[in-house]
Amino acid sequence: MRERVTFLVARPEDTDPKNCITNPNELKIISLRNATREDRYTFDFDSLPEKAQNLLRNIGQGHLVWSSGRFHNAQPPYTARVPAGLHIMTNPGWFESVAEFLPAEETGEPTEVSFLAAAWGLSDWSGNKTANTLRIGPWLHTFYSPVDSIVPFWGFMHKVFDGLQGITKTERFEWMRKLDRLNTADYLDIQYDVGLKKVEVSTYWGPSDVDWSGWMVGNAEIGILGIDKALNEEDIKLGGFIYEVEEGKPGAATAFAFPHRHHRAPSSFTLSTNTPTGLHPTLHLTIPGPPAPPRAECTLNAYFTLPASVFIDKYQLSSTNVNLLQQLGLRKLRDVTGNTDLEAPEYSLPAREWGSRVLIELDPDALAGEPLEIEIPLHTRYLKPRDNSTAEAVIAWPSVFWACGGGSTKLDRSPFDRIGLGWEDQFPGDTVYYHLSPAPAPVVGARASGTWVRIEVPVLDSSNANMILMGTVAAVALGFVGVVGAVLWSKASGKEVKKEVKKEKKAQ
Repeated sequence: MRERVTFLVARPEDTDPKNCITNPNELKIISLRNATREDRYTFDFDSLPEKAQNLLRNIGQGHLVWSSGRFHNAQPPYTARVPAGLHIMTNPGWFESVAEFLPAEETGEPTEVSFLAAAWGLSDWSGNKTANTLRIGPWLHTFYSPVDSIVPFWGFMHKVFDGLQGITKTERFEWMRKLDRLNTADYLDIQYDVGLKKVEVSTYWGPSDVDWSGWMVGNAEIGILGIDKALNEEDIKLGGFIYEVEEGKPGAATAFAFPHRHHRAPSSFTLSTNTPTGLHPTLHLTIPGPPAPPRAECTLNAYFTLPASVFIDKYQLSSTNVNLLQQLGLRKLRDVTGNTDLEAPEYSLPAREWGSRVLIELDPDALAGEPLEIEIPLHTRYLKPRDNSTAEAVIAWPSVFWACGGGSTKLDRSPFDRIGLGWEDQFPGDTVYYHLSPAPAPVVGARASGTWVRIEVPVLDSSNANMILMGTVAAVALGFVGVVGAVLWSKASGKEVKKEVKKEKKAQ
């Protein structure tokens, strides 16, 4: 296992080697605040425990991303963003049962325990291991759920390490300490590639008042770096000191630049919805503006992962509806994949598939004035009746970014590259992205709950279902009687008219 810890600091003095004490197999950071942190662990597949290898045995490539939805200031080169929640993409198979990871008393029946249920607390997905995935883009299996807490995964991993054999008590303590930091992470990123025979795990914390001082031990590479201005606008330049903890030597000065796929745009955006939302909510995406493209040919895009309870009508937003798209501030619907049936209730969707991905190209020139106000019309599905008249549908804010073609052909050489974020198959491989930052709406007295929109959806109250059923039957019956009565009355009236006509003819 190789461990790399990177701190990006705002103040040049924080990279000073005097801020660190080095001893063989340990390093102490004296003081470090307001720094971005990334922990990256690389495991050789053959070194993983047999149970972990079994879990991945049907997967050739896999990518799992969890994003907290907390507002954070993403610093280069960590500017790539995905909608909040849990995203999983795999080829060609899916995760095997995780029953062998858990104590026997927890598995019970059935013996097949899904990864989603055990590791992420998604009890609705405890059955068939692959029935709830969708084929999207290059991935045979994709899954999304608006999971807003990493606590279930943290608890699952604690059980895994509790049962892990062949490690010392000190090693177990260190891993538990690393796991405990997960609760405050802004995102978790896990990638697996059978061709490279490695698993890479990254956790990220944006700048905050957390004090990262303290001892660091083991076979780790620690980088304390600052951001410098690069000559090329698509490059990122870092400089500072790198420490090899195991060697116990003073930090080595370093400075390097590299082409990078993801950059930060200077603009921000907010998302809100109309209230009350009803069955046809409208998302309002606001960009303080006007937003300026990095280059003239760049396009502005919004990428959504929608749960099964809501959907976008791809016919409504067809490119033929030019006037409507212009009024909404949209250029075109680039892609919508997944559950697109306009009439199906949420509970009747095939195998309870998770929802749909949506990529929309926005039109920053369609609407005059500042800020830029863009509307995205949604529709909610009929939800299963419950003991309440409303249910909550949770929608993550989108990733909003400029996509600019013609970038460097060496983007994959970045040591901080992130791929498999959900939308890349819609753009050429040399595309460079400039991400807008989500920001709380500037409303006095409003409290931001992160990058989530929570919609109250009207549903049938099951406690009144029988009354509504009886009322419906009665209304239909009365309607039927009324129609039959009208027909009979019409026939009777027709006969009377005929009799009168005959009498008038005889009288003539």
